[in-house]
Amino acid sequence: MKNVKSEPELDKDAIVDLINSSDQRAFPTLYRIYWDRLLVFASRYLNDKDSCEEIVQELFVQLHINKLPLTLKASVSSYLYSAVRNRIFNHIRNRSVYKRHIHIASGKVSDSQNYVEQLLSVKELQSVIDEVLAGLPQRYREAYLLRQTEQYPVKKIAVALNRPVDTVEKQIRKVHGILRKRLLLYRSFD
Repeated sequence: MKNVKSEPELDKDAIVDLINSSDQRAFPTLYRIYWDRLLVFASRYLNDKDSCEEIVQELFVQLHINKLPLTLKASVSSYLYSAVRNRIFNHIRNRSVYKRHIHIASGKVSDSQNYVEQLLSVKELQSVIDEVLAGLPQRYREAYLLRQTEQYPVKKIAVALNRPVDTVEKQIRKVHGILRKRLLLYRSFD
């Protein structure tokens, strides 16, 4: 990560006005000013450069895609730092839940097994999950990942992807069913 330059912060109102008026300079300006700062901030919580970059990038993508007018009670920087912090907490929570589900799904991991065997089982299970997700049609994968990684409610996913709510619900249910069947097959072959 680059060192954070100490640039004079633009007036909060000026940046918000750029965003609200859909000015083409708004997001490049936010990106230029805050990208490195937010990466450094994220690295204080996570010791994984890729995850930090992904979290900050997802925030900028969400801001760009949604193009929502920002109504801020604090400064732009406070909003961005809070958003990154919340995403980091979600990432940590999701990673913990994910690991717990992998542990439960593997079922065969016991205290008497060798640690190396446990690690291999988890990696194999992870590769099965990744393989299933990679084989899904993009529209299913998008809906599922927004639900699982971003914790978006179904209505918000429907708006973000410009799909009917019932379609999004069916797509997420379908992915859950595919994953469930594949994991059961994986367990039965162990």
